[in-house]
Amino acid sequence: MSFALINLWNGGDAMKDTILSLIDRYINYQKNLSGGKLIGAGIKLLAGGMCLNLLIRATITGSLHTAYGDISASLEAGGLEWYVIAPALALIGSGIVLHFKKATTSKLTPLEIQSLPKADASHLRSHLLENSRGSVGDGHFSDLRGSFIAEPLNIDDWREAITEKLKGVREFLEQSGRSNPDMKLAVGAIAHVPLLAAIGYYLTNRTNAIFYCWNRDKRAWINTEDHTDGGKRFHIECVKSSGNAQQVGIILQCSIPVNTEEFLEQTNCEACYLVSLDRVGLGNLFSAYEQQRLCREFREFYNQTIRPQHPQINRLDVTISAQASFVMRLGAEFNQNHMPEEIRVWHFENQKYPWSLSIFPHKRRNPISIEWNTSEATVA
Repeated sequence: MSFALINLWNGGDAMKDTILSLIDRYINYQKNLSGGKLIGAGIKLLAGGMCLNLLIRATITGSLHTAYGDISASLEAGGLEWYVIAPALALIGSGIVLHFKKATTSKLTPLEIQSLPKADASHLRSHLLENSRGSVGDGHFSDLRGSFIAEPLNIDDWREAITEKLKGVREFLEQSGRSNPDMKLAVGAIAHVPLLAAIGYYLTNRTNAIFYCWNRDKRAWINTEDHTDGGKRFHIECVKSSGNAQQVGIILQCSIPVNTEEFLEQTNCEACYLVSLDRVGLGNLFSAYEQQRLCREFREFYNQTIRPQHPQINRLDVTISAQASFVMRLGAEFNQNHMPEEIRVWHFENQKYPWSLSIFPHKRRNPISIEWNTSEATVA
C-alpha cells in the first residue's frame, strides 16, 4: 500500500505542482495572514481528508450481465486522499511556524508626540494596552508641551528643546529599524503641523506604521485603518501665478479655513496654489484609505503641475490644516529626490504664521531645520 502511495505521489508531478502552487498562493494571499487562520484551514482540510480516506478505502466490486456472459470487476481505491491530507499537514505546519515568527516580530510599538499646550489626550500606549489583542512595546513618547507653555517664551530654549526631541524621534526610528525591521509602529500625535511633517519625513518607507488620530468628541484614539469613507477630492486653485517662480507656495485646506493673503504676505511666494477639500471641517479625514489616495493626488499635482510650470523652483512653502495622521502621511511624500531643495512647512495660528520648519530632501546628514523669524536651529 505504501509503495502504491509513493508511486502515485511521484507519478503525479503535474498534480503535485498544482497543489503546491495553490498552497503557496493561499499562504501568501494576504501579507498579514495569521498563523491561526492557516492552522484552522489545515485542520478543516485534514478532517476532510480523513473522511475521504475512510470513504475510498473500501474495495468496490460489481458484475455486468451481457449476452456473452457475466463480467465481474473490482476497484480498490486508495492514495487519492493523501492529496488532501498532505496539503492539510503543510498548512498546519506553516501556520505554527508563522505564529511563532509573528509572536517575536509583531509587537505593536507606540510612537507618540504631544506638543500642543492644551492637549489633554490619554497616552496612546494606554489605549493600545486596553484595546490591542497582541503585545505592546514600550515605544517612544515625546512630550513637548512644556517647551511651548513657558512665559515669556525663550526662543533659544524652545529651539533647543524641539531639536533634541526630534533628534530622539529620529534615533528611535533608526535604531528600531536596525534591530527589528518588521516591528509594527502605532503612530499618534497631537502636535504642531511642522513637527508632524518632520515626523512623517522620518517615517518614510515604514510601511508597517499604523496611524492613529485623537478624536476630540469621543475622547479616544481612532485607528485610521478602521475607517473606509471615500469620495473626497482636492480642488486646486491658483491664487498667484508666475512662470519663473523659484519660490512656490501650497496651502492645503482640509480641516479649517486658512488665511491666504496672510500666507502670501508672510512667505513672499512668487506663485501660490490653494488645494482644498470639497468639504472643509474638523474630523473629516479619519480614513487611512482616503489619506493615502489624497497623498497620491498631492504627489501627482506636484509632478504634473508644479514642476512643469515652475522648472526653476528651489523652495516650496507649505501650510496644512488637516488631521495629524494625514499631515504625517503627507510629510512622508516630502522625502523624495524630485522635490525642491527646501520645503518650508509653516505653523498656522490665529491667522498668523509665527514659525516654520524646513526640510531639505537632498541633504542626508542635516535634513531639517527649525526657524522662528530669522533664527534657525539644525536637527542633526
